[in-house]
Amino acid sequence: MDWKEKLEELQAPFNYSDIKFRVGKKNKEKTKGMIFAYVSNRAIQKRLDDVFGITGWKNEFTKWGDNSQLCGISVWDNDKKEWVTKWDGADDTSFEGTKGGLSASMKRTASQWGIGRYLYMLKQEWVDIDQYGNFKNPTLPQWAYDQGQLSPTHMKAIKNKTAKKGFTEEKVCAKYLKLSFEDLNLKEFISILNKLDLYKDVSEGKEPELLDK
Repeated sequence: MDWKEKLEELQAPFNYSDIKFRVGKKNKEKTKGMIFAYVSNRAIQKRLDDVFGITGWKNEFTKWGDNSQLCGISVWDNDKKEWVTKWDGADDTSFEGTKGGLSASMKRTASQWGIGRYLYMLKQEWVDIDQYGNFKNPTLPQWAYDQGQLSPTHMKAIKNKTAKKGFTEEKVCAKYLKLSFEDLNLKEFISILNKLDLYKDVSEGKEPELLDK
C-alpha cells in the first residue's frame, strides 16, 4: 500500500457543503461567539469509503471513564495483511449525551488519520449570534475547501513552482491525464505541489533534480 498517496487522499480539502460550524466560547453578553469548523461524520465515512473501499476500513467504540467515549478507526493494510488502528476520545455532550460523545470521538480519530485536520489551521473568528444561538457561517479562504477548479492564485502558484523545478506544464499534467493546469482539481493540485517539493530549484533550461535524501 502506498501510504503517502493514501495520506494525500485523506488530507484533501472537502466540499464546502461537508464543512460544518459550531460556536465555541461566547462573550459575557452571549451576543458573540467564536466559530470552529469541522467535518461531518457522513463526510468522514464517505472519505474513508473513497480511499479504502467500503470493506477496507472499520470503526469501533468503547466506554472511557464515566462520561467519555473512545473511537478506533482501522484500515486494512493489504501488504502486511493486518488492520492498522488509530484511537482518540471525547467526553459525552450535554445534548444527546452518549450519542454526541460517540460522534465527537469519531471526528477526533478521523483527524488522527489526517481527515479534516487542515481545518485547525483556520483563523478563529468571532461572529454575531442571536438569542437562539444562530449565526451566519463565516467565509472560508479558498484553500480550505474543494472548489472544483483552481483560482488564479492557485494557477500562479503551480506555474511558478513547476518552472522552478525544471518541469513543463504538459509533463506535469500528463501524469493526471489532463491537458493543462486549468483541467486540474484541487486534490490534484495539492498532490502535484507535494511531489514538486521533492525536487531542487534549478536554473531555467536545466533538468529536474531530486533533493538529496
